[in-house]
Amino acid sequence: LTCSWISGEYEVQCDIWQNNLINFKDTKASTAEVVFPDGESFYEKCLSASSFEIYDPKITDTEDDEEAVSSANNSEDETQEIVAADKLKKSDYIDLYSSRIRKNNQVLVYAKTPNPITAVRNIDKKARDFLEETGVNVAYLAFGFVHWKEKENSSFVNRAPLLLVPITLRNESSVTPYFIELTEDDVVVNPTFNYLLEAQYGVKLPEYEEDESLSSYVSKVQTIVSKLHWEVTSECKMGIFSFLKINMYHDLINNEDKILKNDNVRLLLGEPTDLKNSMGDTEGARVENDIIDLHTVVDADSSQIEAIEMVKTGKSFVLQGPPGTGKSQTITNIIAECLHDGKKVLFVSEKLAALSVVYDKLKQAGLEEFCLELHSYKSSKKEVIAELCKTLRADRSAVSSRADREVQAKAKLQEQLDTYAEELHKPIPVIGKSMYQLYDAHSAYRNAPDLELTLNDISKKDEAYLNEAVNLLGQYEEYVPTIGEDYRKNEWYGYKSQNGSFEAQNKLKQDLQIIITGLKDLMSKSDSCEQEYSIKMDTLFGVERYIQLLNVLSTSQFLRPGALFQERINELIKITDFMAELGSQIVPIRQKLDESFEESLYEIDGHDYYNKLTKLYTGFFSRLFNAGYKGIISDLRLASKTGKKPSYAMAQEFTKALQDYQSLVGQFQAEKNKVDGLLQMDAIRPDTNWNQLKSELEIIRVCFENDYSCGSIANMSEDAFASEKQRFSSNANALAGVLGTFKQVLSELQNDFDPDYVAFNDMSMLELHTKMQQCLDSIDKVENWVRFYILLNQLEERDLKTFIDCAIDNHVDRNQIVATYQRLFYKQWINHEIYEKPVFANFTRISQDRAVEQFSESFLYDLNRD
Repeated sequence: LTCSWISGEYEVQCDIWQNNLINFKDTKASTAEVVFPDGESFYEKCLSASSFEIYDPKITDTEDDEEAVSSANNSEDETQEIVAADKLKKSDYIDLYSSRIRKNNQVLVYAKTPNPITAVRNIDKKARDFLEETGVNVAYLAFGFVHWKEKENSSFVNRAPLLLVPITLRNESSVTPYFIELTEDDVVVNPTFNYLLEAQYGVKLPEYEEDESLSSYVSKVQTIVSKLHWEVTSECKMGIFSFLKINMYHDLINNEDKILKNDNVRLLLGEPTDLKNSMGDTEGARVENDIIDLHTVVDADSSQIEAIEMVKTGKSFVLQGPPGTGKSQTITNIIAECLHDGKKVLFVSEKLAALSVVYDKLKQAGLEEFCLELHSYKSSKKEVIAELCKTLRADRSAVSSRADREVQAKAKLQEQLDTYAEELHKPIPVIGKSMYQLYDAHSAYRNAPDLELTLNDISKKDEAYLNEAVNLLGQYEEYVPTIGEDYRKNEWYGYKSQNGSFEAQNKLKQDLQIIITGLKDLMSKSDSCEQEYSIKMDTLFGVERYIQLLNVLSTSQFLRPGALFQERINELIKITDFMAELGSQIVPIRQKLDESFEESLYEIDGHDYYNKLTKLYTGFFSRLFNAGYKGIISDLRLASKTGKKPSYAMAQEFTKALQDYQSLVGQFQAEKNKVDGLLQMDAIRPDTNWNQLKSELEIIRVCFENDYSCGSIANMSEDAFASEKQRFSSNANALAGVLGTFKQVLSELQNDFDPDYVAFNDMSMLELHTKMQQCLDSIDKVENWVRFYILLNQLEERDLKTFIDCAIDNHVDRNQIVATYQRLFYKQWINHEIYEKPVFANFTRISQDRAVEQFSESFLYDLNRD
């Protein structure tokens, strides 16, 4: 629509060539055609159903190639192939895909783009954007088209849609189909084309009757336009149609005289008017007592109060200010003030968001029943009428007897709030800002994500720290595209070396190649061992343990297959520990006896001889002529290596040692019998190398402790076990040999990685091989990581790394990292001042909100008073 001054009159003209309600054109960006079923059949379905699935042909679109291919690859329908991006003719397209429609609610669409879903997606995006900004749905299905000419001899044919069915498009994800959802709004007869017909040709389109078929309506239209030699078709198009401006046009035409006489309009057009006098200085127009005479329902500062006063005193003005300066609050108070004065207010805005903000504030103030929403895509005619009825039937409020008291209370509350405001503007040490400035700074980042994280020592962090943090976080944002959204998933995560020289990178590359080659060989030999012995060596730790195990099994003179079970090893260790303790007692006694006696001594019953010597022959005379005593002495003398007769004391000493020895040997033999079948019995003696045996058993125990087993070795026969010892040794040597080719290199490389983040010993060999291969494949990126790691250390030194990790875990967009930190920084400073300083502790949020609420509620008493 264009407005121009022609011959002293205002003329509104419409450029039909750019209006798709009069001259519809198929475009790639925002139109599509439903080609199956045909227009009439589809319209019949629309009368009985409200949701239709758009069939996706999975065509690769050069404008959206990756998305199309990905979508097709993820499809479970194996009958659908990716069609080349060459554009199919409409007839070929219908022939190819119409036969694939299987569901009753499926429709096939065609567009100028190779993939029609691209056009559908564009329509959906434009419609959503328009709906969010203006509150008006502009997505429609257009049924039936009039093919008309401006002049009968014209060669150019225009197309104008007839019936517009409002829709919304729904798509849950990139791999699910689009659905056409019919809204509950009425079918619209094209108002713009209808106006053109009436204005230029003196005819009107027929009214659409509810549930009327498309063929019936098209027939009516054809009868009307046939006299003009025009044609009507029944195809169905999907697109963006906005006919709001035709309503504006009607308003301008129908109210021309009123508009041109309006002082504000005349002033805007530069015509002389007395209204200019009311735009002068407002000094002297202020109300006498703004605390009592004004009726604000939300907070207002001095400049906002001035605007409210100008409205109350009838001044015309323009209120402007940047975002966040309280324009919506001021408009809310202005509306409330006008309501108090018995005035009606029309509040209009091109954007729905502005209307919603003011409406919500009025609703919070208890003025919802005074508001009638006329600009909302969520409102229906029925709801508007119901709202009017509700308001008209509402009971009138009686004048409260407490009105005067409430006004005075309002003044006291104002004083309380003013006192708080004074404190709000006092500068705070360290940060150098007042609470008001902190709130203002925090508000500047209100659109940034709000993280639940505590910054350490916030009271020591000033603006200089914040500037440094912003600088470092800004550098981090720049690294994200090359490092990744989560640096912890980067191939070089944990690499802490800060040597990014060419020589260092070259050595690193060689080390990685050595490790990868060694790991590959080691995994191959480990697999062979796993197959041969049914053991699992998935980590380097496991390989080392099995090397020890195989070496032990190849050389052990103690172990038998029966000992190689997890449920037996702990008991076996316990028994051998006890036998070792017994052996440590037996061996010195035996050595002592062997120094003085022959082997025949051990045939004597030491317990019997010792008891007799200590109980029967304790006296001199009891021994002097006693044959029994003499027999004992004789037996000891015969076993003695010197042949000398032992004294009574010596006999007592030796028989006591013999008794102890024989007792310990008995216990030892009893324990030895318990390990029969588990250990080689002939190798188990009191003087056995117990440390060697314990070491071998400990190696087996550690294997079991780390969830390893001895596999099929434990089930071998004695002969097979004995014959396999050489094989055990060769396998252990082979594993150790391969491990030795890269173990030292790997150990040195581990020094370049932080073990808290990357521990090679904790990885499986496959994971380690994958990690090394990823590092080798991205060796050209290590220099970038080294620089990033330096930044990461700087972030950690300044207590920012925890914030980075929290931001990553909460999926904060990389472009919002800095703003998110600034919001968090100011938020914590605010909370610190509120809860830590006595001056703000008295002004708690609850008491302050109560004061504001009471101050706002006092407006209602003032309203009732009048």
